Amino acid sequence: MKDLIEVFFQPGKVFSSLPERRAAWVAPLLANTILALLSTVITIHVLGMDLIMRQRLASSSMSPDQMQQAMERATSPAATYITYAAVALGAPLSMLVVAGGLFAFGMMTSRSPKFGSMLAMVNLAFFPYTVVTVLMSALVIIIAPDKTALDVNRVHIIRMRMFRAA
Repeated sequence: MKDLIEVFFQPGKVFSSLPERRAAWVAPLLANTILALLSTVITIHVLGMDLIMRQRLASSSMSPDQMQQAMERATSPAATYITYAAVALGAPLSMLVVAGGLFAFGMMTSRSPKFGSMLAMVNLAFFPYTVVTVLMSALVIIIAPDKTALDVNRVHIIRMRMFRAA
């Protein structure tokens, strides 16, 4: 748990100690997952699924009846819980995929890393990014005077570009 704080102040020390430690990936993976879920909860709670879906469907080529049906399905409580579950499963899965790719490249070196160390490294590396994006997103969403002026699709695209750049 102290790694989550030290990664901001002593990242070299944290990352160099990973190969000797077991299960160093658990706390950062849980922290990243909780932060992603928190960001989703704040977004849905403050903006509402109705606004989010209306913005997403605005650029679709659906008929008005199809849009109405999609809106009804998307604004149900079940859809909200499915969204939460998707984030809770998607966040760790994305970390596993990134760690797996890096692990595959690491196997080509003379001293291949353990997958647990690679997973810990990926999660610790993404933790500062996740903290900053969740805080900034929440701040913008909460203090925006006109919530309908926020373009949820654009915010999502910016987050994904930043995720790929990191």
